[in-house]
Amino acid sequence: MVGVDGMPIDDKQEMTFQQLLDNDERYVQDAIIRNEQIDEVLLERFSFTNVVFDRCIFVDCHFSKLELTDVLFKHCDLSNCKLEEGYYYRTSFFNCKLLGTKFVKSTFKHCSFDQCFANYASFSEAHFDKTVFQQCSLNDSDFYKIYHNQLQFYNCELNAANFEETKLNGLDLSSSYFEELYLDLSKVKGLKIAPHQAPIIAMMFGIHIAE
Repeated sequence: MVGVDGMPIDDKQEMTFQQLLDNDERYVQDAIIRNEQIDEVLLERFSFTNVVFDRCIFVDCHFSKLELTDVLFKHCDLSNCKLEEGYYYRTSFFNCKLLGTKFVKSTFKHCSFDQCFANYASFSEAHFDKTVFQQCSLNDSDFYKIYHNQLQFYNCELNAANFEETKLNGLDLSSSYFEELYLDLSKVKGLKIAPHQAPIIAMMFGIHIAE
């Protein structure tokens, strides 16, 4: 059996989150954690490899400087949790609730966010390399001063998202929805948008298009 991202899940050991915390080596591999509510956990400098979190609810958790490789969060709720300064490699978030989740100063390489509700999420000063947001709600989200290479948005809601202090060269927002964005005029060069979005961008900088 495989997960939504093609990751095999039959080869994983069922375990509880408490068993994970009891690991003195601060490293977990080939595990699956299902249907748990995890409350007010502080976790720093812990590594996960080939791990699945399935239908887990995280409440007021603060995870700092985690290293995740080949990890899948599926139908999880991490709203208002802090996952700051993490390193995410080939990590996927599928149909997750990420309302107000903070990924500040994290690094994402070959990652995906698919069908996630991530309004008010913060990715401030994060690094993205070959990462995809697909069919996500990212209204009022924060991408302040991010660094990106092949960062992609497909059919996302980005209304009132903040991209201030971010160089937008190479970003394609043409398939996504927004009525306003927060941008810097000096950094907008190279941004790709759809024709119907051009008047919206122009209005942001006080430019009026004559009919």
